[in-house]
Amino acid sequence: MAAGELKRSYDDAYARTSIRLQNNALLVGEWVKGVFQTSDYLLRDVAANFPPSELRLGHTSAQQQRRWVHWLDAKLQTLPYAQGLSLFDPACIRRYTHDARVQSYFDASEWDYCRLLRERPTAESVVTPMVMSNLGRYAVTQARRIPGPGAMGSGFVVIGLDTTMFSTLLDRIDTGSDGVITLIDSQLQVVARKPALAGVVGKSLDSPMIRAFIDGNVDVSVGRRVSQLDGQPQLGVLRKVEGLPLIVYQGEHDQVWLRDWYARIWKIGLAALLLMIVAALLLRGYWVQLALALRLEQDIVQRQRLEDELKASEKKFRTFVEQAHDIIYTLDLQGCFQYVSPNWRDRLGTDPASVVGQHYTSLVHPDDWPVWLSSLPGKTSGIEYRVRHADGSWRWHTSSLTPLFDEQQRPSGILGVTRDISLRKAHELALRQARDAAQAANRELQLVNAQLSNLATTDTLTGAWNRRHFEQELQRELIQSQRYAEPLSLLMFDIDHFKAVNDRYGHPVGDTVLVGLTRLVQRNLRAADTLARWGGEEFVIMMPHCDADEAVGLAEKLRALLALQTFETVGQVTASFGVTQCRPEDSPQSWLKRADLALYQAKAEGRNAVRLLA
Repeated sequence: MAAGELKRSYDDAYARTSIRLQNNALLVGEWVKGVFQTSDYLLRDVAANFPPSELRLGHTSAQQQRRWVHWLDAKLQTLPYAQGLSLFDPACIRRYTHDARVQSYFDASEWDYCRLLRERPTAESVVTPMVMSNLGRYAVTQARRIPGPGAMGSGFVVIGLDTTMFSTLLDRIDTGSDGVITLIDSQLQVVARKPALAGVVGKSLDSPMIRAFIDGNVDVSVGRRVSQLDGQPQLGVLRKVEGLPLIVYQGEHDQVWLRDWYARIWKIGLAALLLMIVAALLLRGYWVQLALALRLEQDIVQRQRLEDELKASEKKFRTFVEQAHDIIYTLDLQGCFQYVSPNWRDRLGTDPASVVGQHYTSLVHPDDWPVWLSSLPGKTSGIEYRVRHADGSWRWHTSSLTPLFDEQQRPSGILGVTRDISLRKAHELALRQARDAAQAANRELQLVNAQLSNLATTDTLTGAWNRRHFEQELQRELIQSQRYAEPLSLLMFDIDHFKAVNDRYGHPVGDTVLVGLTRLVQRNLRAADTLARWGGEEFVIMMPHCDADEAVGLAEKLRALLALQTFETVGQVTASFGVTQCRPEDSPQSWLKRADLALYQAKAEGRNAVRLLA
């Protein structure tokens, strides 16, 4: 009977302590997730507002590069525990960093964050195990992919987080006189611990049990073990932090959680000895009465102890919630508030007591109800929404929602941790408006530049290339032809008796003839040929990869087509053509002069003709 009672009381103590440790580990894990959600908001902001084209080498001026460095430094200052903020191209080469004193170029292709992004092409962001930074402090890096084509997108942005923030976080949690909280990464390195021990941060644990837990499929493990850090036997809980390479260990020394059980051993032993003595002296009835009295006393003591433990646990939780920067609340399965932390009044100006019992739809903006409705029944999730302030305005909040379960693992409610992100949303809107304005101005500038380029290279009347642009192209094609021994021909022509057309019908009619002739010639040229207005009614055509015979054939074709073409008011006109092929020793001037001589011969011999001067 005594052994059974000891077994039952041991199991009760084990169950109570493990549930309490699991709940504490869950809260610590949610805080840790909140840290990375906050840093991920910064990474999202940078990835959304940084133009991927700026990551290409040589694409950006030095002045623009300095502006991006200052921009990254301003972003970094919004997170007090951040060590560094950098931008990498898809080849894992760092192009920008927040510190202007540090060289931007750095090859990170073998670093964990680059390797993880390559191995997980569908992951938007990754978090690496703890490393020693170049500042001599331990840090955890977080990387977010910049959307774009290819396995590595358009690049990625990386932030380094100082691990001392986790020690600060753990110091705010009441673990009692002999409680232990340890944060461990996936490489079994100690990231933070409370109580702190000299030299323990960065220490690697040699624990096959923890390694098996990391590699296994379970998220929570409860059991007794001897700590490698202080050598004390403990009841501990290992809990994975969802989506992160981190594990929370919440433990309590045996001498604490079994204190009452050890005392019970003494009490039961003494009671058993007393019962044996009384049994030898008294009748069976006295034995039964004594056993009942002992059991009643034990029940009273146990009830009182459970009540004391419950009050202490509630006091710890209340202190934890009241000191938190974020609002903590719970909902029932229908979406009604069951509890809100006292700082609700500071953040939203409403008495927390007046919120309890209200449905979330009475406080959340109607446009954001679908976000809540889709998140309530599922697993742990993060949502952004607007909530009404007491002054009637709407504030942007982000919440992490986690399902709560009873002892039978049935859903019993939802735990929410929320933070005001109104300032970030305002900054995002201002940045988006500024970016849209800059893009509109850039498009207008490109249009103006295109118009100026067109005016500088084309003839305003006919739309053909002007003489200046043609001379540049002629010089380039002449060099290419002479270097590679490729044939290159030149055709020069003008309209016969065009002065008579202008004198008889006027210059506007003459301009119409010039435009019509240009359209006719352009329709019958190859894509590689170049047509330009040389001056007045005179035109030139340069034909790469075309010998003299082919050029004469094209000239005859154009002459015949023009002779058949009827122009409004004027009727039919003719043209004379001079053709010549480029020689190895030709200069632009000698080549053009020979074409002009060929044209002169065609006009001297009766016009409406083609003459070749080889």
